[in-house]
Amino acid sequence: MRLDPYLGDVTGISSLMVDESRTIAGLLLKGISDKQWTEAIEEHNVMQKSSIQTARRQARCIAYRLRDIPLSCLTIIENGTSKEVKQMLLFALLNHSTLALDFFKYAVIEPQMVFKSEMPKRMWENFLNQLYNENISQLADSTLTKIRKNLISSFVEAGYLENTKTLKYLNVFVEPIVYQVGDELGRADILKLMSGKA
Repeated sequence: MRLDPYLGDVTGISSLMVDESRTIAGLLLKGISDKQWTEAIEEHNVMQKSSIQTARRQARCIAYRLRDIPLSCLTIIENGTSKEVKQMLLFALLNHSTLALDFFKYAVIEPQMVFKSEMPKRMWENFLNQLYNENISQLADSTLTKIRKNLISSFVEAGYLENTKTLKYLNVFVEPIVYQVGDELGRADILKLMSGKA
């Protein structure tokens, strides 16, 4: 499946999915074949999902997000602390989807720099109004709503927002392992945003 280079796969999973990502990181570290991958996901149900379709879709999306992460850092995703893993998965999302990166900067980081304490309720709509992207303009309203929910949930899970109701901003100390992967991939731009600087 060809992914839009700006959106990435931001509708495939609804949050960072820590437990499932640990599982997929473990499979990627083993370097298994396509056949072994199918067996693990569909026959052994390592994702522990109620349907093969859901397991297949979520596994594919997580693998897309992790494919550029160095192997040494995949080990952290598989076995690291909850905070390390969540920040690593947010980094992977921001690295995978330019849309997610742009919205994170616009809706989470920039408002804090002018001393906003919480995200305005219509931040997503304001973001879309100032964004020109032909492929986004063709998406259904329901899809755009789903993208918003998925991104907000991911920011909450990574600790940048209190919850999905208050949308209160929280201060985050970025773990050293995230700086390591950012340096290896040459993504100083993501590291700067995650540390609270636009």
